[in-house]
Amino acid sequence: MLIFATLTIFDSLFSYTRQYLMIFITSKIDGRLASRTFQHLLSLPMMFFEGTTAGILTRHMQQTDTIRQFLTGRLFQTTLDAMALPFMLVMLVLYSPMLTILVFAFSVAIAGIIGIMLPTFRRRLEQLYRPRAAARRIWSKPSTACAP
Repeated sequence: MLIFATLTIFDSLFSYTRQYLMIFITSKIDGRLASRTFQHLLSLPMMFFEGTTAGILTRHMQQTDTIRQFLTGRLFQTTLDAMALPFMLVMLVLYSPMLTILVFAFSVAIAGIIGIMLPTFRRRLEQLYRPRAAARRIWSKPSTACAP
């Protein structure tokens, strides 16, 4: 019963801390990314804007949102979970050593399956992205046909 109460309190505190840190880190990263992006845009020469379409500029501006989502989403959540993992493992061992061994066995099995499948997924992704990369090269070349 004491272990259950301890885990419940820990989970509540951890959830609150995670939520608070997510909001804090997200606002910091948003501010810095926006500041650096606009500072970089203002430092570009006028010829850059004349030779680049608005759609390409907009697409590149939207990529900062993807970076922010990665930094504040998956990467940050993984870091927090890795910090809590030792505590959770100790609590799991105290609760049931057999269950701990079972969890480790399934974790190793899942990691092995992912390791075996990773090269196949990588090859398929490369096959998927090659035509897109070629299409982007074609569409992003500035047209000189209308130049004076």
